[in-house]
Amino acid sequence: MEGVEAHDDYFNLRRDCCGQLSFSAKQKFTAALRMLALGTAADAVGEMVMMGESTCLKTTVKFARAVVEVFGPEYLRERNAQDTEKLLAIGEARGFQECSDQLIARIGNGKTAPKVYGECIKVTPERPPSY
Repeated sequence: MEGVEAHDDYFNLRRDCCGQLSFSAKQKFTAALRMLALGTAADAVGEMVMMGESTCLKTTVKFARAVVEVFGPEYLRERNAQDTEKLLAIGEARGFQECSDQLIARIGNGKTAPKVYGECIKVTPERPPSY
């Protein structure tokens, strides 16, 4: 929250020309997150946080842009070898080493990898499928 507030002055609390306080950063973040995460309509969110529909929409757009600009370089980057190693280690700890070996072999040979899934992942009553 602090990173987005520091990046864009829109999220700072200030007074308008009549001396009334604007919406707080928490109110704006709540409206934006409700719209993005829950898919709630702007007018419904506006009623929850007592904010106009156009303000909710503007807040959501500014919030999304600020998050991408502030956190994009760290979290929205291309995967690298370390990321792949980490995911393979997690898979191995969960018992998917054979499957990942087969996937890597298939991808390395240029064959289609999705055919391997049926061979690797066994569904049992103790281990229901995870979707």
